[in-house]
Parts: sequence; C-alpha cells; structure tokens
Amino acid sequence: MKISFVDIQNFRKLKRCRVEFAKEQTLLVGANNSGKTSATDALI
Repeated sequence: MKISFVDIQNFRKLKRCRVEFAKEQTLLVGANNSGKTSATDALI
C-alpha cells in the first residue's frame, strides 16, 4: 500500500492543507512561520 496524499484540517496553524507525496521524496518548503513544522508534526 502506498499513501499518495494526506489532508490536514484544523491542526495548529493549518486550517486546511493537503500534502501530496512524490514517488521518491517530498519536500516542505516555505517562509518562516508558514506551517512547515505543523504539517510535519501532523504526519507523525
């Protein structure tokens, strides 16, 4: 089984966010205080 995406709703700063996973690797890139750590914590 392969997870292709995760929807995150109402978690910390993120009201609604979808993380789509690429075949090899997925990178979260953004400005300071944009929710990168919140998205990562939601996946754990």
